Amino acid sequence: MVTIMISRIDHFLNSITMYRLVLYGLNVLVAYSLVLAFTGVLHHGGFAYVRLLITLLVVCCVTNVVCAKIFRTPVNLESWIITALILYFIMFPAVTMADVATAAFAGFVAISSKFFLTVNKRHIFNPVAIGALAVGATAFLKGTMPLVERYFDSGNVIWWVGTPAMLPFVLIVGLLIVRKIRKFSMLFAFLVGALITTILLALVDNNESSAMIMQTVVSWPLVFFATIMLTEPFTMPPHRRSQIIFGLIVGLLFGARYHIGPLYSTPELALIIGNIFAFAVSMKRRAMLALKEKRLISKDTYEFSFIPDARFNFIPGQYLEWTLPEESTDSRGNRRYFTIASSPTEKEVKIGIKFYQPSSMFKTDLLALPEGYLIAAGQRGGDFTMPKDTRKKLVFIAGGIGVTPFRSMIKYLSDKKEKRDVTLIYSVKTEDEIAYKDIFEEGEKEFGLKTIYMVGNFLTAESITRDIYNWKERFFYLSGPNAMVENYKKLLLSIGVSRRNIKTDYFPGF
Repeated sequence: MVTIMISRIDHFLNSITMYRLVLYGLNVLVAYSLVLAFTGVLHHGGFAYVRLLITLLVVCCVTNVVCAKIFRTPVNLESWIITALILYFIMFPAVTMADVATAAFAGFVAISSKFFLTVNKRHIFNPVAIGALAVGATAFLKGTMPLVERYFDSGNVIWWVGTPAMLPFVLIVGLLIVRKIRKFSMLFAFLVGALITTILLALVDNNESSAMIMQTVVSWPLVFFATIMLTEPFTMPPHRRSQIIFGLIVGLLFGARYHIGPLYSTPELALIIGNIFAFAVSMKRRAMLALKEKRLISKDTYEFSFIPDARFNFIPGQYLEWTLPEESTDSRGNRRYFTIASSPTEKEVKIGIKFYQPSSMFKTDLLALPEGYLIAAGQRGGDFTMPKDTRKKLVFIAGGIGVTPFRSMIKYLSDKKEKRDVTLIYSVKTEDEIAYKDIFEEGEKEFGLKTIYMVGNFLTAESITRDIYNWKERFFYLSGPNAMVENYKKLLLSIGVSRRNIKTDYFPGF
């Protein structure tokens, strides 16, 4: 029963992009909070929360449109709405005009930071955290600026989402988001860091540590912060190891009491400090890529080749987030993650895309783009990369368009004349679905790649033990539809392949 339920949840999550999941989840939380407010569970009355929500939506919308025109960038509907809704859960309800002004200021700063606090078109800090920090900073202007004294309240960042009544729905939405993007290791690292500092503070203050931990979880925005804000994709590191370090750093700061000059410990400051680390280990710019050509490489599968505006580094097997203009959108949004099919040794950046019927508006519009059209791409990431030790024997198992990361790896090995023991198992329904056959034939000549095409058949324990020499010593890489990857992972584990020797390709959205 549990397995069936998880399978259904994953099916739903795979049908929606991460951004739309966050947007819909926040809408559910807003609706629930308004019910609580109008029934008296939340303080200050329902209309105060409505005024807060309207203020943030209007200010964030206007600021985003104006900044987009100034910087000549596409208006992204999802982005500013998500920012406004997250701010709604941390700002003081709009009881007075000062509360309205403070919320408007937070929204203005948060959206503006996406355009002004950037390096090579990539924003550095979590926008909501910057907006909240700016509100706190107004405390230093009081007494010197009467306007600030009258209309702004630095104490308006209260994180009321930490109300115990909100916790059940926040937990459900948050866990769905983390499941979607598979960032449980980062979440766990954050919780460990927060737990460490919480226990240490309890010992210093002679408090009961278990009671303090419970209070932190139930009456402090730990769950909301960890699952919805920490996981913001543009301001977290791209690799699993750096994500764990990032989660630990923010967790330690989240649970600690400290001050840096005039700045005192707050959740937003903890996240901003973590963002500095994330920026240091991440791709420093968003690339603009001009479409050079598109060609049919197999049944219903097209390869798109782009010329980047500047060379950028990546490792074979990694992916990029691709963004089309806002008009190229449907219920799944205008952003997608696609594996880079080209090798770092090639001048062009290639992606391979399978077109199903009906296809999303994103794919339909992408196919219709003229040559020379510019597309923005960033958020390079992924740990689905080959081990540095060239002596390790590898097995690549691809299903359908899941072959793209292996195309990148094999082309790289061929161009670099790098000798590795690699077997590729390529599973397709029909022979006309095979893509990149020329690349794999080149790999056979250059470094001895062994290719097994499985047409209309499934991988079995017998075929693995029969066709793969020294299979127990090998590292298995699985890429393809989520159901295939999960089933083949279970198959490998059942025949005795170590879990440490299995690597799966997963990224948020396809």
